[in-house]
Amino acid sequence: MATARLRDFVGIAPKLSSRLRPKNSADIADNTDLSSGEIRPWRDYLKAETPVKQNELLSIYRYDPTGAPVWMHWNEDVDVARGPVAGDTSVRVFFTGLDKPRVADNTMVDSTAAASSTNITGATNADPCVITEGLHDLVTGMEITLSAFVGITELNAQKITITKIDDNNYSLDGVDSTGYGAYVSGGTWVRTLGGFPEASFVLGIPAPTTKPTTAVTGAAGGTPITRAYVYTYISEWGEEGPPSPAGDDLTVEDGQTVDITNMNAAPVGDYNIFKWRIYRALSGTAGAEYQYVAEVMINANTPQYNDSIADTVVAKNEVLQTTEWDPPPAGMKGIISLPNGVLAGFIGNQVCMSYPNAPHAWPVPYRKVTDYPIVSIGHYGTTIVVGTEGTTYLIQGSNPALASMTDLPQRQPCVSKRGMTRMAGGVAYPSPDGMFVVGPRGSQLITRDIFSRVNWQALKPATMHSYTHDERMFVFYDTGLVNGVRQGSGFVLESINDKISASNLMFYASAGHVDPTDGALYFVIWDGAAHEIYQWEGAGTRMNTNWKSSELSINKPVNMAAAQVIGDYAPSLTQEEQDALTVQRDALIAANQALITAGVVYGAINGQETDLYEINGDSLAEVPPAYAIPETINFELFADGVSKFLRTVGNSRPFRLPGGYQSAKYNVRVSGKVHVQDITLATTVQELQQI
Repeated sequence: MATARLRDFVGIAPKLSSRLRPKNSADIADNTDLSSGEIRPWRDYLKAETPVKQNELLSIYRYDPTGAPVWMHWNEDVDVARGPVAGDTSVRVFFTGLDKPRVADNTMVDSTAAASSTNITGATNADPCVITEGLHDLVTGMEITLSAFVGITELNAQKITITKIDDNNYSLDGVDSTGYGAYVSGGTWVRTLGGFPEASFVLGIPAPTTKPTTAVTGAAGGTPITRAYVYTYISEWGEEGPPSPAGDDLTVEDGQTVDITNMNAAPVGDYNIFKWRIYRALSGTAGAEYQYVAEVMINANTPQYNDSIADTVVAKNEVLQTTEWDPPPAGMKGIISLPNGVLAGFIGNQVCMSYPNAPHAWPVPYRKVTDYPIVSIGHYGTTIVVGTEGTTYLIQGSNPALASMTDLPQRQPCVSKRGMTRMAGGVAYPSPDGMFVVGPRGSQLITRDIFSRVNWQALKPATMHSYTHDERMFVFYDTGLVNGVRQGSGFVLESINDKISASNLMFYASAGHVDPTDGALYFVIWDGAAHEIYQWEGAGTRMNTNWKSSELSINKPVNMAAAQVIGDYAPSLTQEEQDALTVQRDALIAANQALITAGVVYGAINGQETDLYEINGDSLAEVPPAYAIPETINFELFADGVSKFLRTVGNSRPFRLPGGYQSAKYNVRVSGKVHVQDITLATTVQELQQI
């Protein structure tokens, strides 16, 4: 007499031999939600969006400032952070991973600019080519496709990103038209729509490169004082950058004014700079504080500004605060947002941090240098976790100017930038040995009990990308390209009874995003024709789960003659889906009744042309059952690793197993869409009923 009962199911642990694992663990756990202790299939994912950009998408971000979300998406590895900007009504987002760190607001991510234009009146032969178009509404960073140019025909069919110069002119990025034909007439463009973000600015405000030229005007008539001037750039969002080089000292007396010239125009590129802010020091350049004088529109006048403000007024004005407010380095990536108003990113072996609540300002003195190249960064609270090719570091401190950096004793290098993810216990990332977690309670290799290094390396950790949702970690890895499409698989890590459990996902996602506003997880999945964005478990229907037990060892060989699979065999339709089914049925029944009433069922032999309907067929639509059919599950029994029995089970009643053999090693497998609560094997039906 022998029995084997399975309940409180858990996932796979390939590190251990099948015979040494707990009997409720699995050799196989595919598409299986084990958090309840039952074998439950995940709900199907639901299509949320067909993105405009195709090829392989590596990054997505759901942007929803008004309740009408759009999907920012890229073919590159891009990180996105919301900005800590007080009173921000433009809903700015900051992103890295492209040519330079960038920023966009709600007028740029989903622009209301015209979709096309035929109003072009000129095109220069210059580097870059400048287009003249009166009162255009294009924004820097938008992509347009040109056509219908006469004379400068080389522009036709070019798809170009533009830089706005003013309301009547914009340049074509990267287009040197000095050798093109001369513009004669015409010119149209069509804007690329839906490739969110549709436009963006370079993050940060650069310093002007030339010092201002100053000259004293007017008659002298008072006490002389030495002055020096600097100026800064101001963006349309009110952001201020670092100052220019100081102008030469000059002596000014009461009643005299100062003409200022030679101030740089706005820098060429994707910036939204439109003003200068002018400062002056009252005692020359040596150790002086620069105080605010005026803010003026960028212009080409002579002079560009005439300073006639008295020293007594300027002495009461604010002091220049932005001396170290440099833009972030061009190659910075991995941007994250901390709860103290600081953004952080990295380049090479340097961690960069912004000034608190000023996401455009990245002082060089704030940078921290590591001994190995940085792979990825994350954070818990205001602590930055720095995963490098060698040492792991923690940067701690609420003020980035005073932050300190320490290293961890464990040598668990980060092997995948996209593999780092935040979780409740801190930050996790794939190392060569497993998934390593760093948090306020310490650091540990959380997969050490279920994956050996060999097991883990088979999952290609250098290709992993991870997402934390609903206290679970979803991890994907790729196995290469097949016919130009990335292939791979995934798995889920979660804590069950204070132990890490793993189960497999039988699909590959090239990108993912956890949205903080709707709490949902989204993936990019190739559906055989296109890359689509899906909401995880967004549908009401269930996936097919496949769970096979670890080896069930019996003291001596026996014949397991009976089995029972207790589960929820009810239909898996939700109430919403059941209501939709009822509506569908009513519509089909009404349509069929109309055909019958009109006498156009076409069921008579020779009543219609050959092959128009099936034999004994007609024009009536098939009406589905009023209720979903109860689910079944496939049960399979293995003895000594060999399949002995396969049956479709549709209820929780016991059933007989075949005889004619004995074994001391059994496995069971269940697959389907049923929630399985209990699996029991016994040598007799009577024994089964006594459990």
